[in-house]
Amino acid sequence: MKKATVGRNYLYNLAYQILIILTPLVTTPYISRVLGERGIGAYSWTQSICTYFVLVASLGISMYGQREIAYHQDSREECSRIFEELLLFRGIMVILNLAVYFLLFVRQGRYSTLFLIQSLDVIAVIFDISWLLQGMEDFKRVVGRNAVVKCLSVACIFLFVKTPEDVPMYALCQSGASFLGNISLWFYMPRYVKPVPLKSLNIRRHIAPTLYLFLPQVAIQIYGVMDKTMLGSLCADIAQNGFYTQAQKIIKVSTAVVTSMGSVMLPRVSYIFAHEGKEQVRKTIAGAFRFSSFMGCGLMFGIIGITKGMVPWFYGSGYEPVIEILYCLSPTVLLIATSNVSGIQCLVPMKKQKAFNTSVIGGAVCNLCVNALMIPRYGAVGAAIGTVGAEFTVAAIQLFFLRDFISMRTLAATVARNAAAGLVMAVFLLYTVKYLPIGIFSTFLEIGAGFAVYCLVLLLIRDSYIREFLGKGVQIIKRRLNG
Repeated sequence: MKKATVGRNYLYNLAYQILIILTPLVTTPYISRVLGERGIGAYSWTQSICTYFVLVASLGISMYGQREIAYHQDSREECSRIFEELLLFRGIMVILNLAVYFLLFVRQGRYSTLFLIQSLDVIAVIFDISWLLQGMEDFKRVVGRNAVVKCLSVACIFLFVKTPEDVPMYALCQSGASFLGNISLWFYMPRYVKPVPLKSLNIRRHIAPTLYLFLPQVAIQIYGVMDKTMLGSLCADIAQNGFYTQAQKIIKVSTAVVTSMGSVMLPRVSYIFAHEGKEQVRKTIAGAFRFSSFMGCGLMFGIIGITKGMVPWFYGSGYEPVIEILYCLSPTVLLIATSNVSGIQCLVPMKKQKAFNTSVIGGAVCNLCVNALMIPRYGAVGAAIGTVGAEFTVAAIQLFFLRDFISMRTLAATVARNAAAGLVMAVFLLYTVKYLPIGIFSTFLEIGAGFAVYCLVLLLIRDSYIREFLGKGVQIIKRRLNG
């Protein structure tokens, strides 16, 4: 079966990330004004609780399944057996988690209606077979599904969410679209797997490996979702959760542009590791680090530069605290870009699970401790500080374990060059915003000008990656023009 190239898979993923970028530009200003910070805070808090049940129901199967399918993608019979075993395993976990979820949150208590609607997210786990397609490096169909789901969700939000009382409808638009999207992937399943006799299945062989991958995912959720849970529990003002959630949307959009490469590279590096060896993996990872540093530094300093001019028109009045939160959160873009390469693209495919687990558990402990100290005093800003501390801890530990596999001196020099160019860009943008009117046109003008300044500075300091990056861009344009 012919497989798409890494470059083509990345372009598929990048196209979807562009859609992710455009979606908040359309929905967030509307939702901010319609639901208000309290409505958003209520949705964010209940969703954070639901996420834990989704996590346990998934039990690390997505990452593990993607890797195992990638290892055996040349054997239809083995892929079929792995697929059915993991699907049955996941079905059992979903039923158990759904029972506990209903008993604890749906039958009674605050926001029971929201919890009932969001149970669709738990049910949807059994129908999510995106890991099969990703393991086979078929990102075209996964991205196509995700794009349709996003568009459907956006359309429903504008059609049905009209007042602050429509928070349950907003939740249904989000969870319902995701549920239907997961079901749609089943039409592609027969291309890759065939029925396997039930008596030949062995679920037990997957329990230990999935649990091993489940532990770091729990830790990741602690500093990815626990901050919202702790904000709702330790901070009396639910609006703080709303401010933090809105700031996180901008950060997630930015990191998605970089981490989309990780989704593509995990199965590719797994395949290279299984068939070509460590040396080829080393070359592949070196290129991934250059890309993540270039994008991570640019996005981090870009956020710092445009935030003050963007937040007032993007979110509306009353969301001024988001500016300070975004300043605090901006370093996480570079840190996540780095750990995405070192962890998802390197440690996991190479089965260095102990090192990966240590890093994310360390990040979770750091996040939990800092949140407990900072949230009661500083609210959402305290949660932001905890998140930065967690991401720094994860990246530092992973790089420590990879110190003999990659050149730290080369990596540090690359980051330093990109950070210097990013700093010049941020200063330029912070100076420029004083003289531009607040509005969408000004923000897009700043983004374009900032990117130009960033690239120009890198060219002036003779950075080799930017010359390669721009050179490839020119070649693609020439090929398109020449037909």
